[in-house]
Amino acid sequence: MDNINKVKTREEIPEKYKWNVSKMYSNDELWEMDFKKAKEICPKLLKYKGKLKNSKDLLNYLKSYIDASMLMEDLYVYAHLRNDENQANPKYQVILDKIKTYYSEFGSMNSFLYQKY
Repeated sequence: MDNINKVKTREEIPEKYKWNVSKMYSNDELWEMDFKKAKEICPKLLKYKGKLKNSKDLLNYLKSYIDASMLMEDLYVYAHLRNDENQANPKYQVILDKIKTYYSEFGSMNSFLYQKY
């Protein structure tokens, strides 16, 4: 009867019921490499600020924005899932906080898209 109310640990759950984040990043070092890449490419989108009236610049910006957004999303999802595996693990709390903070910066960098040119 006591086993019915017991919450299983992640280690007690069969693998087939767990998400496999290694398909995204096989290790944390690869995540860190992409995080550094994001910090290099995202600020480059600012060069389009004030230039979106030109259709060629708008198209190039949108293509670059989509690429950067997809990278940011991968970084966020990985960090979030790793943190959810064990919320007592401070390593993944730090990684999640790191990408949340940069995601906010990314949004600020691109806020000019929503302003009248």
